[in-house]
Amino acid sequence: MWICKYESIWACRKSLTLKYWEILGKYQGFIAFNHIVKKIFTKKESCETLLKK
Repeated sequence: MWICKYESIWACRKSLTLKYWEILGKYQGFIAFNHIVKKIFTKKESCETLLKK
């Protein structure tokens, strides 16, 4: 539960929205990073399989 120490409900809601977007941004950044790492590993694997042939 969020404990809001703001003058109005609107100010409280605004801060929660900002917090939500901050978390979402970090999560999307993590997905992008994970995707890049996966690409690097798949490239490495494909190079190894090409060398084996």
